[in-house]
Amino acid sequence: MIWIHWQNDSNYQNVPLIGTQPKEAIMSMTRRDYVKIAEVVDRYRTAWQEHDYVDFVHDLCVIFEADNDRFDPDRFKKATKVI
Repeated sequence: MIWIHWQNDSNYQNVPLIGTQPKEAIMSMTRRDYVKIAEVVDRYRTAWQEHDYVDFVHDLCVIFEADNDRFDPDRFKKATKVI
């Protein structure tokens, strides 16, 4: 499972760090979480250059698939208008 936590640093505020943790320690996200994230990502679609937006959505799919075996990347990409 991949998880992201935030660390306060004297030079940076809220620096994201990615690590691993036993599955029992953190619950997987649900479909409702992915739907909300897709809605927010889609809202900012026009602020990105096309190739950067597609890469960003793909990277999110990789993280979400590692988090939840039932995650459907095609459904997420459709919701974010990548496919």
